[in-house]
Amino acid sequence: MRASIVKTDVPTLQEELDRKAFETLEYLTWSVDQGRITAEQFSTGVDVLFMTVSGLLKKDFIDLVTEAQKLCPSEPATLKRSFTDGAALMTVTWVVGADTVSMGRFGGKCAVKEFDTAREAKNWFGAVGALLAAKGYKEI
Repeated sequence: MRASIVKTDVPTLQEELDRKAFETLEYLTWSVDQGRITAEQFSTGVDVLFMTVSGLLKKDFIDLVTEAQKLCPSEPATLKRSFTDGAALMTVTWVVGADTVSMGRFGGKCAVKEFDTAREAKNWFGAVGALLAAKGYKEI
């Protein structure tokens, strides 16, 4: 007795992976277009999707994800905080992912504080408000 192949409506694992990956890319694109996520969040989402499906999906989809990556910002985000003591303006700047934070008065020299890791720089950038508040500065 020969076995016959029965066609069912149940999708294959490959078809389900293709569908879910495409829906995720569609969601990320829609979300950044609608302002629900930032360009940096879009970039992270596309990178995670690529790392997850690379080698599992057909080359056509990988090419589509690669094209979506070209829409991602090539420069990291720069975060700035401004403080004043009533007379002077102090600006603190951190480039996301950098292990340095720059700080300086408007029109004056800028000092660069170096850290061992980007995480330490990020944490210091987040805490600098309390340090400057102790010196009479308020964030604006």
